[in-house]
Amino acid sequence: MPLLRRATFTVVLIALLIPMLGFADDYVINQTKSLFDKDAVTVKQGDKLIFRNNDDYTHNIQIVNEAGDINDRGLQKSGQNIDYIFGQAGHYLVRCNMHRQMHLEVTVK
Repeated sequence: MPLLRRATFTVVLIALLIPMLGFADDYVINQTKSLFDKDAVTVKQGDKLIFRNNDDYTHNIQIVNEAGDINDRGLQKSGQNIDYIFGQAGHYLVRCNMHRQMHLEVTVK
């Protein structure tokens, strides 16, 4: 009987902890015709944005925080993805340094 109680306790504990872990989500942002497919997105801390270059040419993703600090993710060739995990709450601007019309506002809660 103690083994059955221990197994039940373990199952209940796992069921209670899973929602508290707050697993991160992935969001795909497509880049087509020198535009992001969204103007704005709201995510949770720890969520990942996947920037997918569907164009036939190179992009240069930059992430700018509220203080104006630029995180340059480098050149992104056609067909490549660039992943970025937003670890801090705040407001960010994502832009392409090569195509000025490309902007995405990101709110991290």
